[in-house]
Amino acid sequence: MGARSPVIASVLEQHADEVSMLFELREHVADARDLTLGTLAEIDSRVDAHLDGLRIAGKEGLQRLAPGIAAADPGSIFAVAELSFEAADADHLKLALDSARAQETAVLAVISALAWAPRDIAGSTASELLQSPEPVAQRVAIGGAIAHAFDPGERLDESLRSGDAGLLAEALRAVGELPRLDLLSAVRSALEHPDPACAFAAARSAALLGDHSGCGVLRRLVADGAKNSWQAARILPHALGASELRAFLRELAERPETRRAALQLGAALGDTELVPWMIELLADEDLRLAAGDALVDVLGIDPVALRLTVEEGPDAGLPTLDGPSVEAFWAQEGAQWPHGVRHLLGREIAVSSLRAWLRSAKQRHRGIAALELALQEPGSGMFDVRLRGDRQLAALGGVG
Repeated sequence: MGARSPVIASVLEQHADEVSMLFELREHVADARDLTLGTLAEIDSRVDAHLDGLRIAGKEGLQRLAPGIAAADPGSIFAVAELSFEAADADHLKLALDSARAQETAVLAVISALAWAPRDIAGSTASELLQSPEPVAQRVAIGGAIAHAFDPGERLDESLRSGDAGLLAEALRAVGELPRLDLLSAVRSALEHPDPACAFAAARSAALLGDHSGCGVLRRLVADGAKNSWQAARILPHALGASELRAFLRELAERPETRRAALQLGAALGDTELVPWMIELLADEDLRLAAGDALVDVLGIDPVALRLTVEEGPDAGLPTLDGPSVEAFWAQEGAQWPHGVRHLLGREIAVSSLRAWLRSAKQRHRGIAALELALQEPGSGMFDVRLRGDRQLAALGGVG
C-alpha cells in the first residue's frame, strides 16, 4: 500500500495537535471554578472525535503522536496510551510508560487514558499491568481501577507495602475510594510516612472509611497550605469536635502567616457566623481574593453581581469581591441565615443538597460536594467528577 496523500497526512497531524490541546483544556475544565459538567462533556466529545480519527488510521495515527511523546506533551502521551490500550499495542504503550517513569504529569496522563478506555479493556489491561515488576505500571493499573471502580485484589495489598512513593500513594487512595475497609490498618500505618503525598492519601482514605486517626496529618497540611490543603480542610469538620475545630481556626486566624489557611478552613466549616470576619478580610490586599473565594463557597453569592474580576498571581481565577457591596448584602440578608450549621453555596450541607450540587454546580464545587458526600456516608466510595463527561452524565441521569 502506498504512502498516505499529503491531504490525509495533514488531517492526521491536525487530529494529533487537536487531541493534545483539548486534553490539556479538559484537565483545566475538570477542576474549574466557573465551568460545568456540561462543558466538560462537550470538550470530551471533541477529544473522542479526534481520537477516533487517529484510531481509524491505525499505526500511522499513533506515529503522528510520536513528536509529542518525545516532547513529553501530556496530551500526546494520553492519546498514545489510550489508543495503545484499545489496540493492545505493546510497543507504543511502552513509549507512554517510559515517559511516565520520567515525570509525574506523564504518569497522570497515562492513568487518565486508562480511565478513558472502555471498562472491559481497562479491566484486562489493568490485570496485565498489575503483573509488571515496574511500579509505574502498577500505579497506572491501580489508578485505572479507581476510575472504573473495580478491585485490584491482592495486588492492592502488596502495593501498600511498596517502597515507591508514587505507587504507595495511589494504593492508599484506592483503599478509601473503592473502598477496602479490610485494609484500614495498612492505611493507619502510613499516616506518618515521610512523603507528604503518601501521608495525605492515608489520612484522606482513613476519613473516607470513617476513621479519623489522621487528624494530625490533616491539621499540618491545612496549616502549611500544602497542595491538598483544601481537601484536608474539608475533612476536618467531620473529624474534629466543634470546640477543637474552632480553637484550631482561631489559632490559624491569629497568625498572619496562616490566615489564608484559616479562610480555607472557615470556608470548609461553612458557618455563617464567620461571614463578618471574611468580609473584613476583603480589605486585606494579600487576602482579599481568598476571602472572596471563601464567601462564595459559604454563601453561594453571585460574584458577577458583586463586581467579579479575575486576576493573575497566586490566587489566579479567584473572585475579587467588592467589599462594600458584600457588606451591604450581608447587612440586608444576614439575619435570615442560621448560625451553627454548615453551608455550601448558600444551602445547608446535607445529603440532598450535596447530591443536587453534584449534578448542577460548577466543577470545583462538584468536587467539594463529592468529597462531602463520601464523608457523610463513610465506606460508600467516592464519585469522581474528573471522569469522562458522558459517563458522569449517564451515572447522574443525564443532568449537567
